[in-house]
Amino acid sequence: MKCLVSLLIGALSLIHADAAANKMNIDTRRYAGICQQRSPITDNDKRGHAILKLVIESSSLSSVISKDSPQHKAMCWMIYDDPRKVDPRGNKAKFLERYALVTFYSNTKGPGWSRSDLWLSKESECDWYGITCSKTSLFSFTPRVTSVDLSFNKVTGIIPAEIGYLTELVELDLNGNSLQGVLPSFMFKNLKKLKRL
Repeated sequence: MKCLVSLLIGALSLIHADAAANKMNIDTRRYAGICQQRSPITDNDKRGHAILKLVIESSSLSSVISKDSPQHKAMCWMIYDDPRKVDPRGNKAKFLERYALVTFYSNTKGPGWSRSDLWLSKESECDWYGITCSKTSLFSFTPRVTSVDLSFNKVTGIIPAEIGYLTELVELDLNGNSLQGVLPSFMFKNLKKLKRL
């Protein structure tokens, strides 16, 4: 009985948190020029404004407006440079996976990795080096990231909290790299399916 009550309280708090996030009234027009040396996001660019709003809600306004942050770089790349033009209005969870991986790449010196085949390309993140996704099935039409294996790959830096948006992740192997800092608590809070770290 205690377990059931705990589950219900947990579910209600998640619903409340999700509702609070949805009610965030962010005037994204105020931040339309956030990406330096780029044209401001126009009022009719619904995709650009949707990305900006979701990234602010998912990371934080302070990290997004900081021009040197990996969150800012990932957001600007996804708005302007991502050849896939992923739209968070279609599949928010799938968008957040790509955003998390781009943030990770930016914060761990991705261009200096031993291998980064197809990263930041037009290909699905499921095709990027070291990434494995679930197969589509009757219950899930969209493949989700289930494994990240970038072991012994010259990955350096700090793991950003956004890695916690890989909610279907079962395995995270970053062995043999030069990572520093502490593992984000958000990561452990969200990665409920993680079996191997």
